[in-house]
Amino acid sequence: MKRTRTDNFKIAHNTFLNHKASCRTMESIEAARTLASNTSAESSFAHQDLYLALRTLPPKERSSITLFYLSGYSIKEITTITESSEDAVKQQLSRGRNKLKED
Repeated sequence: MKRTRTDNFKIAHNTFLNHKASCRTMESIEAARTLASNTSAESSFAHQDLYLALRTLPPKERSSITLFYLSGYSIKEITTITESSEDAVKQQLSRGRNKLKED
């Protein structure tokens, strides 16, 4: 069976969630900024503040925001990748946007 692009992202997404389950979520942008300042590779990104803000989100919200806004996937495509319902993805996008606005 040939894998599609969506299948590859589904595998990557599940791997990401498994990895992130063992990692902690940053409590604030300042905490993420402190961590990033200790890592020279991360500090060289042109959009460092965006990536720092994304680190403050829980993994599912971060995935939805990244897939929708940065990768250009539709909500329907994200539901396939994340094995979530459309309502769940919409809720994750809404929560993620709200948390990013707060910071």
